[in-house]
Amino acid sequence: VEKAIRNVGRFIELNFLLPIPVPKILSVHKTLLPMDTIEDMLENNSENRIISNDSRVVDFIRVVRPGPLGKGLLITEEKYFQLIILSSILPTESLLKLFERLVPKEIERLSKNPDDYPGEYHVQSELMLDETKFRISLYTFTLNSSSGGNEPIIQDDSKRILRFDCYLTCPYIRDESEQELCENVTDLLNREKCLRSLDDIKHFRWFKDMGIRHNFFTFTLRILRDLTKRVDIWSNVTLYVSCFFL
Repeated sequence: VEKAIRNVGRFIELNFLLPIPVPKILSVHKTLLPMDTIEDMLENNSENRIISNDSRVVDFIRVVRPGPLGKGLLITEEKYFQLIILSSILPTESLLKLFERLVPKEIERLSKNPDDYPGEYHVQSELMLDETKFRISLYTFTLNSSSGGNEPIIQDDSKRILRFDCYLTCPYIRDESEQELCENVTDLLNREKCLRSLDDIKHFRWFKDMGIRHNFFTFTLRILRDLTKRVDIWSNVTLYVSCFFL
């Protein structure tokens, strides 16, 4: 999923971003092309208007894993993951919709490579604008031997479904000097929830720094997380509380 997001970010960077000068601010930002222009470019790919690959360095997005996956606290049978797309342009509804549209197709394309992935995935996506995120659900395929053939069917088993909540945010949301730029954007995502994602990234960086300074930190928290899953009396202890006591 991360690789698909990065690939889509590169694709958007090469095709759908437009540099814009910002009055009163000594910098040049980029903005997303109008969605009707993007739709037209995607539909007329045969006219060679789309750049599929380029050797240029792309700094449009970073993908951060702020949850247990990135902190090294993953325990057995966990199937839910959180990712944050840190963008260098303002997080808009149009940009989130574009990621939600392109990422599932890229995941399916990547999963068809047997050298890198053990099997193909059926991908479902759900756009949640109010939550500043989209959700990716991955279903594995199995062969249907009951019909005497090798027709693949989707395994609708909750224990085999992987879910990724992908949030979109941007550091400019927090910068007061960029407020004039934000005011000119009509479809800006919810600012408070974008700030919450930035706080999650800040906490993730603090966590990684603590893990470097104290060797016992990550190991102890992994044990505590396992206890909260298996022992009822520990079930109300959150990861935040465990970090606070340590």
